[in-house]
Amino acid sequence: MRTTSITFNTEEAIKSMAAEIFSQFGLNMTSGLNLLLHALVREGGIGFAVENKPSAEYEAWMKTKLAESWERRKDPDRTVYSLEEIRARHNV
Repeated sequence: MRTTSITFNTEEAIKSMAAEIFSQFGLNMTSGLNLLLHALVREGGIGFAVENKPSAEYEAWMKTKLAESWERRKDPDRTVYSLEEIRARHNV
């Protein structure tokens, strides 16, 4: 089977930790990443949970921004744009 190269950047600490985990299974980085790619293709997707769990700080920030936005909504002098106006303004 013909092979190809993949080059990508990752954090040094992540690379080191991944290499250590792969080595515990007797795999080098290339073999470990190939194992993950083969599983991705075989399963037709990612075989483990990928979750977005926002931090407490982010949730507090977002709640503040939503409250501010809600208050601005009550301002009688605010400008309201239609979706068409926004698209035209941004050429989309």
